[in-house]
Amino acid sequence: MACELVRPLVGRRAVLWHAPYHANIGDTLIWQGELDLLRKLGVRVEGCDNEWTCRYPELDGDVTILLHGGGNFGTLYPTAGAFRRKVLGRYPHHRVVMMPQSVYYSDDEAGRRELAADVEAFSAHSDAVMCARDRVSYDFMRRHFPANRVLLVPDMAFCIDFSRLEPYCSRASRPGALYIRRLDEEITGAGRKAAAGYGDVRDWDDRFHPGFWIGKKLLWLNVRLSYTRFSGSLAAKAAGSMLRTHYNCLMRGVAMRRGCRMIAPYDRVVSTRLHGMILAGMLGKPVEYVDNLTGKLGAFVDTWLSDCPEMFRPYVAP
Repeated sequence: MACELVRPLVGRRAVLWHAPYHANIGDTLIWQGELDLLRKLGVRVEGCDNEWTCRYPELDGDVTILLHGGGNFGTLYPTAGAFRRKVLGRYPHHRVVMMPQSVYYSDDEAGRRELAADVEAFSAHSDAVMCARDRVSYDFMRRHFPANRVLLVPDMAFCIDFSRLEPYCSRASRPGALYIRRLDEEITGAGRKAAAGYGDVRDWDDRFHPGFWIGKKLLWLNVRLSYTRFSGSLAAKAAGSMLRTHYNCLMRGVAMRRGCRMIAPYDRVVSTRLHGMILAGMLGKPVEYVDNLTGKLGAFVDTWLSDCPEMFRPYVAP
């Protein structure tokens, strides 16, 4: 389904921006799915950058600008919105496609300001397409962004080439459940409480890996250089190149394998993370989900997975 929906949106050449140069495995799964889908469609990806490494180059008119999908559309992650608005302003005549996103704007003055800024930026663009990954987000985008084309598209993690996952599907499982408990601002009281009944409670980022430590240091260096007089210097360009290479050539694969190895030994999974739920299902594990602050797990299941109740069901406390 995703191929048919995305194919008409993208030309033969594209850049993929706002790539996740951090340790979150869920964002990395989306990224890998985006790249695998583009490869399947025969699209030549001419650059993967995030907000710190993007130099906003001159692009030929036939290059499509793809903005990485996920759950950062709204007020939870304001730097993501600022980057999207900057891209829309700098490339007013290029096709810009925001890959599938969940939406959450806080119900306060800050949320209303962020929404107004996003509506202004997207509506002013000549060819900006918005993809929503659940029905709730789709309805919100259709209501608040009437000037833009809005599509309902599955999360890009489902587009990962199955050959990458197959080695982990055949692994023997041990009895018991893995509880994936997020440790950030999206966790709810119900999510914290549910974890109490499980011995194996982990989050994506709870185990040290030297590659992620190096990535954090490179990101810190890029942020520091971006806000000094050295922002356009050779040192800043070299730091950006190192960060880009580190994640594109090494850590994307490390993160995806790390997520698979984390889930593979268990015979079932309870998850407060959307991509903990999605990856477990792709590896053939029954999943119980505990919704996050924005309700994106339940909205995603209702949109795409409601016909698989034996695999995806809401968590019920014993």
